Amino acid sequence: MLHPQKSPYITLCDFFLWGCVKDRVFISALPRDLIDLKAWIIAAVKNIDAPIVTRVWQELEYCINVWRGTHGAHIEHL
Repeated sequence: MLHPQKSPYITLCDFFLWGCVKDRVFISALPRDLIDLKAWIIAAVKNIDAPIVTRVWQELEYCINVWRGTHGAHIEHL
């Protein structure tokens, strides 16, 4: 089975989700099985509150505005 090609760059949303979810899912011990892991991930995502999502959205808007301002030129830190 072929997997869709992914960008080699980590996006702002990837970074955000990895940081928020990782710290809540892998706290002390690993889950017993995939069902537990899935439940822990769902619980972690449900605990993300509105101010955090708002801040991530603002950062994403900033990156898009910079990209527009440079007419799509590649900027290393984005």
